[in-house]
Amino acid sequence: MTTRKSIFFTHAHAAASAILSHREGIRATWEALLEASVQDPVAWQAIRSQLDACIVSFAGYLMGEEPACSSMAERWQAMGASRARSADAGVALSLFTETLRRSLADIPGLPFDSSEIVPAAATFTRNVLGRVFPPESPEKSNAEWAGVVDVMTAVRERRIARLTALGDIARAVSTTQNPQDLLEQVHAACSRIVNGDDFCIALYNSETGCITPKLLYVRGQRRRDREGQPTRNALARVVAEQQRPLAVPDYVAACADYGVTPNPEYDTGKPIPWMAAPMVQGEQTIGVISVFSSLLPFDWEDVEILASIARHTAVALENSRLLLEQRRRAEQLKAVNQLARRLAAVRDPDTLIATAVDLIHDLMGYSLVYLFLVDDDTGELVLRAHSDPANPPGLRNLRLRIGGPGIVAEVAATGQAIVVADVSKDPRYVSTPETANTRSETAVPILREGEVLGVLDLQSTRVDAFDAHDLTTLRTIADQLAVALENARLFREEHERSRALALMLATTRAAGSSLVLDEVLERLAEGIAEAAGVPNCAIYLLDEDEQSLVPAATVVGPRSSFDRTRVGTTVVRVADSPTVRMVLGQREPFSCCQVPQMVGDDPALHAALGGACALAVPLAAKGRILGVAFVFSETPCDGFTPDRIQLIRGVADSAGLAVENARLYAQSHGLAIAEERGRLAQEIHDTLAQGLTAISLHLDLADAYLPHKPEQAADKVRRALELTRQNLEEARRSVLDLRAARLHQMSLPDALRRLVLTFTGDTGVEADFVVEGLVGRLSARVEMGLYRIAEEALNNVRRHATANHVRVALTASEGQVSLTVEDDGVGFAQEAIERDNGGGFGLMSIRERARLLRGTLDLSSAPGEGTRLVVTIPAEGRARETS
Repeated sequence: MTTRKSIFFTHAHAAASAILSHREGIRATWEALLEASVQDPVAWQAIRSQLDACIVSFAGYLMGEEPACSSMAERWQAMGASRARSADAGVALSLFTETLRRSLADIPGLPFDSSEIVPAAATFTRNVLGRVFPPESPEKSNAEWAGVVDVMTAVRERRIARLTALGDIARAVSTTQNPQDLLEQVHAACSRIVNGDDFCIALYNSETGCITPKLLYVRGQRRRDREGQPTRNALARVVAEQQRPLAVPDYVAACADYGVTPNPEYDTGKPIPWMAAPMVQGEQTIGVISVFSSLLPFDWEDVEILASIARHTAVALENSRLLLEQRRRAEQLKAVNQLARRLAAVRDPDTLIATAVDLIHDLMGYSLVYLFLVDDDTGELVLRAHSDPANPPGLRNLRLRIGGPGIVAEVAATGQAIVVADVSKDPRYVSTPETANTRSETAVPILREGEVLGVLDLQSTRVDAFDAHDLTTLRTIADQLAVALENARLFREEHERSRALALMLATTRAAGSSLVLDEVLERLAEGIAEAAGVPNCAIYLLDEDEQSLVPAATVVGPRSSFDRTRVGTTVVRVADSPTVRMVLGQREPFSCCQVPQMVGDDPALHAALGGACALAVPLAAKGRILGVAFVFSETPCDGFTPDRIQLIRGVADSAGLAVENARLYAQSHGLAIAEERGRLAQEIHDTLAQGLTAISLHLDLADAYLPHKPEQAADKVRRALELTRQNLEEARRSVLDLRAARLHQMSLPDALRRLVLTFTGDTGVEADFVVEGLVGRLSARVEMGLYRIAEEALNNVRRHATANHVRVALTASEGQVSLTVEDDGVGFAQEAIERDNGGGFGLMSIRERARLLRGTLDLSSAPGEGTRLVVTIPAEGRARETS
């Protein structure tokens, strides 16, 4: 073997080394280019056996080995002497230059441009081709050789164009993520290598057997109006089902052979060539690529090229589908997390439901979302929220019977999700004018520990719009909704309980802060009206002697049409009102809303209230019925929930003791007044009346003595004057005694000091009294009030404190007078005072006297720590602050 210096280019040695190092890759590229060009299997195997030797021979050729071309030609000639073999060898060698260009272009870091090797490869190929043909070939004329070269060049260029198009499609497979963009690129590549007028890429649904065009070109124009319309009557369906390419010279005749109806547009009476190749992924056909030609029939090479394009496109579409599906799932998971965070922040159930529907519509991309919840009272499904922008009237207050017709009703009955790909084929689907465009539907139950709370229903205008992943996502959302609804329910119940307790406590405090019965009843009526949510309430007290209800307090709304005077003055006889008899007999609240005819059957109650009674609640204390509270309105109500009735009853019961205390206080106050009046009458009779009688007798005698015995008459007049002065003094003493017996001839400090001494003498308990800052006398009203408060306070110490020491202080400062009574006794828990509506009768009497004097009561105590009582009132009279 002789060697000469490489004359091709500077980097010939580097190129030869790169070719030998990457021989496997170059061979694979060459085989890929040859696969669609050589059809004879025997020739194919023979050609493959020469590839490695040809690559090594070319590397030697670059290094200057002279016999390389001759030895390579001999190897190719050994394949066979037939013209077909020679032609196959010529095709293979004609692709060698393109193989090297492509292979070296993909190798990084080469010290030369891959295009520099093209001249050397072309020279090598020509030298080998000149020796491949049979021995008679040298006898051919130059013209014959030129023809052979032209034919081989045309074949070569066509192969290169087709392989370039396949390369473009391969790159699109790896770089294009949008399916529609991919289909456009496939069409553009096919247009360069396949002579066709009409082009279609359609997807195939194996379940329905339908072919749906996704990209359609007719005579070079895009026909979007015909895309997306599924059909089963198509020759492409045959290709999809058989999973093999098909090329026919006459489309209409082939349709007749396969039993399908041809497209009328191509039934022109002339044979129109047609070919198609299935897009197969794994074992499943996902679509078909088909081409019409108005010029020449398609040959086997066209079919192979289209089949190769279809295989690449199937892979690309599947990858794109998986990528988009992955993205959609990621977006849905992100939306689910965002939905969970947003729902966790909502506490109001109505707001929660509307927010959930809006978020599912906006974040998840579902167009029509409907949320049904079970009505606990009726057991029906009620549409609570939806995303239909038209808000049709038929959806308002929509109710469905659980277990009735319809997909949603069945899901609620079974607790199992349902996915319907095509509602037109499902007998359970119930069509309505509002859902006329629905094509697919899925419904998922909202469950809480196996109990159906509602149904989440989604509908789409596309067939088969929901897949298994959508169902999983919707189940997750339904579980989140169940938790959110339960949390909202618990929050609302807790809020209602807190509100109920606050309302009962406020009503109890308001009612217990006064001993005036009218004030107590009015505050109770306000509390009951607020608890009921109805602005009108009337309280009637029971007159047991007359067996009638007497109006005691009335609260009427600011815009109410009720006659307050009428409501507050009409007496209801128990015998005339069946409602009153039922409430008094059962001692339970009675909702008149539950018996609509009650108003008509109870004219006495209707006459008293002047409207519809909504609720009657008994007022009781210590097991005794005190009266009835009526909640009423202008129009019949919708009824009260058990929780609302319980709240109203709790308010009434909590203030019942305050009503009883105020009633007893009013009675005792009346008895005290009557007793005082009797005492005053007796006092007047025993003193003033007798004194006036004596004066009258003396004056009568004086009148009789005056004519005859003037001295005796004057004596009687003087006696009458003396008696008059004595009676006047007695009258003054009686008036002063109205203030307090101890305040007759002494000041308030002196009277309190004597009261403390008397307390010590009676109980043996050590007691101190101090006075600070008070000069002069207070008004009679203030002195009497403070004296009576001191009496009641010391009486409480005597009865309850078990004290060893008591301190009483009277102080004046900054226009106010304070009376303090404190002991070191057993004390008590102040919470018990609040529960007892302000304490016993004596403590309430002290509080009421302080209120009447426009003062305040401050009471502090604890078990084992004694008690301190301070009453502070404005100073009246001659009291003034000392320096």
